[in-house]
Order: sequence, then C-alpha cells, then structure tokens
Amino acid sequence: MYQPDAIAAYRLRGKAYYVTANEGDSREAEEARVKDLDSAAFPNGEGADAKLGRLTVTRTMGDPDNRSDNKGPEPEGVAVGEIRGRPYAFLGAERQGGLFAYDLGAAEGQARLAGYTNPREEDLGPEGLRFVPGRASPTGRPLVLVTSEVSGTLTVFAIRSR
Repeated sequence: MYQPDAIAAYRLRGKAYYVTANEGDSREAEEARVKDLDSAAFPNGEGADAKLGRLTVTRTMGDPDNRSDNKGPEPEGVAVGEIRGRPYAFLGAERQGGLFAYDLGAAEGQARLAGYTNPREEDLGPEGLRFVPGRASPTGRPLVLVTSEVSGTLTVFAIRSR
C-alpha cells in the first residue's frame, strides 16, 4: 500500500523521476485482524492467530490480506543527491533502523542497492534525511544527515565513493 511519508525528485538523461518513502502506515480506525473479517474461514475467530500470525490489514483497500502485522521496515525519509555525476537515493527505515543507499543512474527508472548501514545501538527511528553535496560539505565529501525520532539524535554519514 503506497502511503509516502517523504518524496524526492531527480533528473536522469533529461527525464524527471520521483522517489517515495512508502511507510504504509494505516490509521488505527481502518485496521482489523483477519480473524475478525472472515467469519466463514474463522468461526468465532478460532485458529486465526495461529494460522495467520495475528495478521493486521486495512479495511479500505479492497484486498484485506495485503499487509503484515509488523508493518515491515517502514521507510520513513528519503533524500536524493548526485555523487560523481550519478544520482543516488538515501532511504531511512524507521522500524528496523538504518540507512539504505541506491544508485539511480544505472538504467532509466531503475535503482540498484549501493549500500546499507545500521547504527542501531545509537540511532533509533530515522525520520528526516538531508543530502549535502561535497561542494557544500565542510569535509569536501558528500554527506547524509539523518535525524532519528526515538533516540533524538542527529547522525552525519560521510559518503565514500569508489
């Protein structure tokens, strides 16, 4: 279910592309357990928790079996920037923690995972991301700034390019 928390744009070969961090966070009022929605398969809710692992779904999208109980990694923030002439996207995963880097310049509209780091011991719940190009960085290297909601921290990642 696409529910972007953040959006960023970049250009590649003259075309504009958008990158979204689709957290997929439903509202409590629209959530339901499958055992409560399908009384034919689960009379009185019996056996539903064991068979479906307490699957929570949304009632508003038409297909009630399309969402896991744990809501996945919850992509929360996104930033894009150019490194050595190639566009990159950086994505913060709120629930699992960590920062993903994607090379966006390989093929039109395609992304390739370029790296991942997770300083979960110190930083919990990345929310906001900002890319700082090397020419604007105090070190001369591109940076990604990440604010984390749970830990209340600001982390500065220096980008190492090959």
